Amino acid sequence: MIQLKQKMASQISREISERIAKRRKELHFTQTELAARAGISFASYKRFEQKHEISFVSLIKIAIALNLENEFDSLFQKKQFLSIEELIADEKNKIDSPPRSSRRMTGRVSFPCHDTGIYFIGISSQQ
Repeated sequence: MIQLKQKMASQISREISERIAKRRKELHFTQTELAARAGISFASYKRFEQKHEISFVSLIKIAIALNLENEFDSLFQKKQFLSIEELIADEKNKIDSPPRSSRRMTGRVSFPCHDTGIYFIGISSQQ
């Protein structure tokens, strides 16, 4: 289900291509130079900046050419909670499960609630 505040795919792809173009210009690369560094065709790169369309593999190649490949490391890593009840149940499961011998409690960490954008406080552990 799409939420009112949720971005559309076209908006996300536009924002990404605009950020890439901005970074390219900061590094003083032409479109041709960046396409060559990334190992993709100039036409593919030009289409990306103009129409915001590109294959995922080509996007990764561009990120590598711009030294931005680490930006993909956190992609889809965060657990999103749809309600406070889901967050509480998740935290309760962590507390109720027996701790691993190599873990120790270290402090608090915040968790975003997907619907509200409000951050909730929980307990984190460290190995």
